[in-house]
Amino acid sequence: MKIVIKNGIVITMDEKRAIYEKIDVVIKNDKIVSLTKNYKGVYDKVIDAEDKVVMPGLINAHTHLGM
Repeated sequence: MKIVIKNGIVITMDEKRAIYEKIDVVIKNDKIVSLTKNYKGVYDKVIDAEDKVVMPGLINAHTHLGM
């Protein structure tokens, strides 16, 4: 299955923490395969992320201050 998240503000987790605006994220079989502008290929599902942030999930992002 190929999913395209269109027109998002993409925050990467590379060393530079790059931020891209109006980028399409192409996902195939649960893996990101490309970041591109105006993806024109075939896809099964499209998600409109205009004016929204696309970023990795926050895993264990909570804290216990009392500990």
